[in-house]
Amino acid sequence: MGTRDHVPFEFYYLAPNRFRANRGAPLQRALAFDGAQFFDFAALEQHLTLYRHPPSAQAATLALARRWEPFLPPGFRAPLLSSHVDIERETYGGAPAVRLRQQTPTSGKPLVSTFWFRWPSMDFLERKVEWDSVVDIRVLDQWCGPTPGLCYPKRLETTVDGRSTLTVLSRIDVDLPLTADLFQLTVPSDGSQEELDWAALPP
Repeated sequence: MGTRDHVPFEFYYLAPNRFRANRGAPLQRALAFDGAQFFDFAALEQHLTLYRHPPSAQAATLALARRWEPFLPPGFRAPLLSSHVDIERETYGGAPAVRLRQQTPTSGKPLVSTFWFRWPSMDFLERKVEWDSVVDIRVLDQWCGPTPGLCYPKRLETTVDGRSTLTVLSRIDVDLPLTADLFQLTVPSDGSQEELDWAALPP
C-alpha cells in the first residue's frame, strides 16, 4: 500500500504469476492478472474489460510488465539485465556497494542503465537510465522484514530531467495468505463487461 505523486494505490503479488493493482481511494481503476487472463476495471464507468488467450505465460508477463511498473518499484523485482554487464565494487554513501552497468543498442545513441546495490545484502539503492532523457530512481528509506537480511524500499524519489516525484509505501506485508480469487475481478450487477482476445490488448 502506498502513494505515488499523491495517488494512493495497493499492489498484491502471488507466486508464480498473479498480480493485482488498485489505484485511487475511492477506487478509480483495478488491474489484475490471474495467470491466464488480464482484467481491467474502470470504476467510474463500472466497466470490466477481460483479455483472454495470451500466447504464453512468458509473453503475458512481458506484455504486462509496463502496467505493473508504477505500482512495483525497483527493489521488489529483479532487474532486467542483458548478458553483457559491467560489475564493479565501489562505495555508496560511504558504505560498500556494487555497481552494475549495461548498454543496450538502439537506432540512435545507446540506452545506458546503471544499478547500485548494497554489498553484500544486494539491497536496491539506486537506478539511473540515460537515453534521450535521464531517469533516476533512488531509495530514501527502507523497511526490513522479519527475515534477516531482507529489506525493501519504503520511500523512493524518481527524478526525470530534474523533475522529482515521491513514492511512499505506507505498508509492506510479506508472506500474506493471499488466495487466487483475489486476482479475478467481477463486474458489478449494474456494470458492463466485454471480452477481447489478447491481441487487442493496448501496448
